[in-house]
Amino acid sequence: MVALFLCIFFPPVIAVALAAKIRKENFSNKQYFTYYAVFAVIINGIMFWILHFFFSPFALLSPSAGFLAKYISLSSLLSVVLAYITESFRKFKPLSTDMIQEEETQENTDEDEQKI
Repeated sequence: MVALFLCIFFPPVIAVALAAKIRKENFSNKQYFTYYAVFAVIINGIMFWILHFFFSPFALLSPSAGFLAKYISLSSLLSVVLAYITESFRKFKPLSTDMIQEEETQENTDEDEQKI
């Protein structure tokens, strides 16, 4: 039973820790729990989808040690990949919004100069 909780709740911890390391900052409690909830839903959703289509949907009800080892290794690998993917998308978003804000600022300064 403890192994099941470890399989379900530990990989999101890996993903959040890796995301914080990529961002080079410490998360506040609110940020940590937000990231944890998002990663937990995504990782476990994908893992249960894999279970449903490749294994028996009831494989977690009577797991063997080999199955649990495969589950936690696959979900840990998935957590690492998701952390890199989400942080790479996060890096692209501020660049585009910064560029838009710079253009708006430039337009506002041009309008102010024309008024004078």
